[in-house]
Amino acid sequence: MKVTILVPIKDYIERACYEALRRQTFTDRAIIIHQLNPLQLDSLPPKNKTLNSVRNRNEMRKAVLGTDSTHFLMVDSDTVLPLNALETLLSRDKDIISGWSLMANDKKWIAARWNGDKLCHYYAPEKGIVEVDMSPLGCMLIKREVLEKIKFEDGLEEFIKDGDGKNIYKGITAKFGENAQKSGYKLYMDGDVICQHIRKEQNV
Repeated sequence: MKVTILVPIKDYIERACYEALRRQTFTDRAIIIHQLNPLQLDSLPPKNKTLNSVRNRNEMRKAVLGTDSTHFLMVDSDTVLPLNALETLLSRDKDIISGWSLMANDKKWIAARWNGDKLCHYYAPEKGIVEVDMSPLGCMLIKREVLEKIKFEDGLEEFIKDGDGKNIYKGITAKFGENAQKSGYKLYMDGDVICQHIRKEQNV
């Protein structure tokens, strides 16, 4: 197995994030830090950030599929992984598996199941391996065949209801999960990988 770690950045990568990646216990890896200048793609800031994120991730996807890596670990530049995160996630032998990471509001975890049109968030990590419908892109290990089939989409023309019943954009994370499931893949969360989210708006 060979892994390429992908880190999209806006201005810089948090030092704690970089040090955690550099010191991972699994050593057959490469790290690609990809900076793409944000464009004014929409007049609304939330939409603009999402559109830039999609653009950035698809640029990275195109680049890394030219490597001979068997797996790709996507990491946000403000997310700090445990030092054994990559080794642990690889040992599960899943097509898509993520570590637990908090949302920007520091109240919910980026992991959810669908219940009709309502998105039910987990409020704390669960022990063991849990199957979900949406998992965080900020610490996600993906097998090569998955990334070959699935591009990133913004999901801005679709709406879902969050755990409080409010209408929200589906967005890039939920849309990726949906497209993966349509392609026959399952998404999992690993209770042994708990990440720290610094939350300094460094992701594009």
